[in-house]
Amino acid sequence: MKRFKVLGLCLVAVFALSALIGTASSSAIEYSICAKANPKNTGNYTAKNCEAASKVVGTGKYEIMGYEAAETAKLIKKHAFKGKNVGTPKNIIVNPFGEKAGGPKEPAKTEGSTECLKEKPEGTVTGPKTTTWKTKYQKCIGNGVPCNTTGAKAETIETDQLESTLAQLSPTRVGIRVKGLGPGGRLAQYECPLLKINIEVYGEVLAEQTGNNNITNKKTNAVVKGGPLNLQSDLYENESHTEETGKAYFEWGFAFEACVKEELEKGKTKAEAEGACFGKLGPYPGFPAKPITLISVVSGAINAKAPAVQNGVTENKGEAFMISNP
Repeated sequence: MKRFKVLGLCLVAVFALSALIGTASSSAIEYSICAKANPKNTGNYTAKNCEAASKVVGTGKYEIMGYEAAETAKLIKKHAFKGKNVGTPKNIIVNPFGEKAGGPKEPAKTEGSTECLKEKPEGTVTGPKTTTWKTKYQKCIGNGVPCNTTGAKAETIETDQLESTLAQLSPTRVGIRVKGLGPGGRLAQYECPLLKINIEVYGEVLAEQTGNNNITNKKTNAVVKGGPLNLQSDLYENESHTEETGKAYFEWGFAFEACVKEELEKGKTKAEAEGACFGKLGPYPGFPAKPITLISVVSGAINAKAPAVQNGVTENKGEAFMISNP
């Protein structure tokens, strides 16, 4: 299997949002608030954060209220939220094959990285399960040189419009599934002039939401991190993939592209080439499900595609929503 080589950068948002609510199944997850019981003393909670249940059911001062009911009652004071980075977010592009060609337990190899010292997301809660926002990064350096979104100030990277949907990461953990609303589903674009390369980020990612499980909180964290194989951790928990299966999926993809190119050079049509390569390689690992993943497309002095991985924590402030996860 041919090894993948690239010198590139990857940067996507550390996906920011205000507090969320989830339940045991993704279909039931929605934003909620802790409201005063109406009539008085008929709720199930004694504190205004809805953390402590009342000793006698139906006698508490507070009750959990879903997003739509809270909207109808005009109890949501604001939908907007803002955030900032905790530490320095690191954004990485990797060679899925690692130091050795193949092998499901061989860690992916880091080929390039970008760090931005400041992060400023601003967005809005748009529905029972969704938010939209953009993030501005400042003082961005990739592989030792300044990088910026085309048209932005030096060392400033701005994401496209992003959208999140609540997701169940595991029975005890809730997060958000994020996609880009830019051209072709793009999440971000930036360039590093001294390296003469342009980077565009596509795909989706899962981020864990912490700080407000079963309790309302105006301040929460969105967490993304790399796993032991240097791919995005938690990307596969909501699907049928493990990180090992996800790594094998990437390896299969690069092998498939190389095979199709070889078959096209023999004079076959695209359909014929793809059919021949499916015959040679078989279905991709985890078929028919595909892992949730980010892909960086590098162009200019270097032309390549590679998995994108982010490590970082974003602290967000907004309405006091909660994650109810029984």
